[in-house]
Amino acid sequence: MVSLAFITLTLVACQKPALAHQPAAASPFCDGLPAEQAAFCGEALQGETEWKKAVVAVIKATIKKVKSAEYAARSIGSALPPSVPESDRENIDEKCHSGFEYALHNLRRSVKRIRSGVYARTDNVVYSAWAGIFECSGALNHFKVDMSVGPFKVQDEAEKAVGACHAAVTNALNAGGLTHFSEET
Repeated sequence: MVSLAFITLTLVACQKPALAHQPAAASPFCDGLPAEQAAFCGEALQGETEWKKAVVAVIKATIKKVKSAEYAARSIGSALPPSVPESDRENIDEKCHSGFEYALHNLRRSVKRIRSGVYARTDNVVYSAWAGIFECSGALNHFKVDMSVGPFKVQDEAEKAVGACHAAVTNALNAGGLTHFSEET
């Protein structure tokens, strides 16, 4: 007599393999980005080809990424090597915290501008957000920390996400006929 387990295993083995999850087609707004930024951009846009939707999608994904990294940035100074003086640790905590706050402020400002129909110069506002994140990076680079570990990695990933956001927004605005020189919406 054939066991039920044998029948089940035979049926499962004879079935066609399920199609693996196919990644969404790449969005044209991620073209030309370095690999470290293209992954975030592709995930955020998931093949989006309409420039207005792409701008909103990538900014919202970036806000989410920066918000999740902000918490780690608040105490990033404590992760520095013991050779770094306490006053420098506190200074880095403050620079990173204020840099992330500035970045989030500018990203949210971009969304508010878009909701009121103003797309022009959004790339400049996102670039300002990138500058906020870079303030933290600059402070960390001064102490030559390994950006691939712990909270430094989280900060580095946030910086790359904002960089990808800026590039994708710029590409999308160019596709929509809006450059940073245009005053149209």
